[in-house]
Amino acid sequence: MTSTGAELDITGRISNRLSVSANYSYTHAIVSKDSRKKTKGINWHSLLNR
Repeated sequence: MTSTGAELDITGRISNRLSVSANYSYTHAIVSKDSRKKTKGINWHSLLNR
């Protein structure tokens, strides 16, 4: 399997008692060798807010 992607993390402090963070990731994976039927590729997005 071959994969490429990117990640982005942002963190901020709104006040002394409150902080915010957001995370985003993108992965593009390709099955490079498989004995079964060929698969073109998989795009996967992930967004997480805390």
